[in-house]
Amino acid sequence: MPHCQTQPQLPSHVVISGAALDAIVAGDIAAAVRRHVGATDAEDGDQAGESPPPIFGNARVLSSFRDRNGTTFWILTEADGESTSILLPSEF
Repeated sequence: MPHCQTQPQLPSHVVISGAALDAIVAGDIAAAVRRHVGATDAEDGDQAGESPPPIFGNARVLSSFRDRNGTTFWILTEADGESTSILLPSEF
């Protein structure tokens, strides 16, 4: 029987704080969200892929990333998977 792998779902409701929006390189946000949900793997030497694979279950999922300018930001998905927030660590 062939092995089937399902594609991770991107979050349907994503919010970003104003401070994070101002601080993070815009082009790095979407790539980080895809990595957060496991849709892509970080490449060797990639600044954005510093988090271990997220753990799913009855807990929030938190990933930490750095954009190409070195700004650290977090992506947090609630346990029910309904909402995902992008924020700076200082805002938590």
